[in-house]
Amino acid sequence: MDKYNFINRYILPFIMLFLIIIVWQSTNYLKTSRMALSNIMSNKLPIKENPVIIGGEIALSFYDNIADNEEYKLPENIQSKKGYKTTDIIGYSVNYPLSVINNKCWNLTIEFRESEYNMYTPNNFDLIKGSIYIDLNDMGNQGGSQPFYKDEKIVFDNDFKWDYFIEFDYLHKKGLMHSYSTKKIYDVDIFYLKKEHSIRLTLPIVEKINEKMDKDYMGRHIVLVGFYSPFNESGLLLKLRKDITPYYDMLYDKVKSDENNPEINSQDTGIFENNIDFVLKKLSGLKNNNYENKYTIDEILNDDMKQVKSLYDDDLYNDAENILWMYKDDSSIANTYLGIINAKKAGDNTISISKKMYLVNKAYKYFDKAENLLKNDIELYYLLKSRYQVSMSVPDDVFGKLDQAKDDLLRLIELNISKEEKSDYYCLLIDIYKRTSNKRELRLLIHELNHFLL
Repeated sequence: MDKYNFINRYILPFIMLFLIIIVWQSTNYLKTSRMALSNIMSNKLPIKENPVIIGGEIALSFYDNIADNEEYKLPENIQSKKGYKTTDIIGYSVNYPLSVINNKCWNLTIEFRESEYNMYTPNNFDLIKGSIYIDLNDMGNQGGSQPFYKDEKIVFDNDFKWDYFIEFDYLHKKGLMHSYSTKKIYDVDIFYLKKEHSIRLTLPIVEKINEKMDKDYMGRHIVLVGFYSPFNESGLLLKLRKDITPYYDMLYDKVKSDENNPEINSQDTGIFENNIDFVLKKLSGLKNNNYENKYTIDEILNDDMKQVKSLYDDDLYNDAENILWMYKDDSSIANTYLGIINAKKAGDNTISISKKMYLVNKAYKYFDKAENLLKNDIELYYLLKSRYQVSMSVPDDVFGKLDQAKDDLLRLIELNISKEEKSDYYCLLIDIYKRTSNKRELRLLIHELNHFLL
């Protein structure tokens, strides 16, 4: 039997059976997802992403206080002031070692409060530059007790002895790892993770790292980040050395510093977790109060639209639609009503799943048209409020509309509405972030709300 007959007789039937089993097990998913095939391919088939890009299994991660770097006395330079958010570290993670082809590597990820990326014009994020000190033998006697560069005004705790110093320059995609014991220098790869607002450093596993970086011990890490100007010596640099980064934010366990680099309280994980319930309680106290609606729709409705409103309130949707169709080409309010009416019809439990999906998709087409026809903030307010309510009520695993609800709530908060009404929308945003496990956005929102509730 030649190899082609063997493949046709034995291999292909096995592959077909494998695929049939996958699809059979996914039939419920097929009924609910518009992107079912692509999701099956990524979730069911044995296709792996580049482990360097996805980072590998996280060994540890911890958070930094948000906006703590704003307490620094930065140079009187407008550009450096704009870098506050860009250089604000809000998280750091360390991954277990990975084997990629025949090489072993180890990923460190630094998450920022805000990041920008422009492949053509350098901006604040492009100018990020920083350092990481790693003490593998915590409380031991070996390693460096002084900063790598003598000009840096940092004083370590007596029990911190660094084994490796990593410096990275994002603009030039350059990173180096310096070994204290061997004095050798190794290249470090740099990746920009846009969605995570992060820089990932991929370190080669060499020397003692190969022995120490395991599931039992990941070392002590001190992360320091700043930014600089590659175009002008005086630009954003403090008066240290031309190649030294002014550190505008640090994340560490124990490190002492002088008056030019004040000490920061780095780990606020517990504070954040406990703060969510506290913030929700405060918001609930506000949102339960009666508040005046500054965007009343009645004042912009003509007689036909007032009749539509009355018909809609009485659940006479078909009669309301007959009037709305006359206005759908030039009225934002008409299209918003058509959107919510189609969404209401989709809630009928007697119709098929395919019909429900058709009506919901039709509703969002009307919402999109309503947005294109907006004439004033009253129409905008009514559209945003109607659309976020629909987006939060339809199954997110089918329609994926929670992101739309989030965007609409954020736009509502920017309108001229009362603090009590904003509190209601903030509670809904917290719920969305918790439902979507978006811890990053939730942390940033809680930080913002701490000021809002003052």
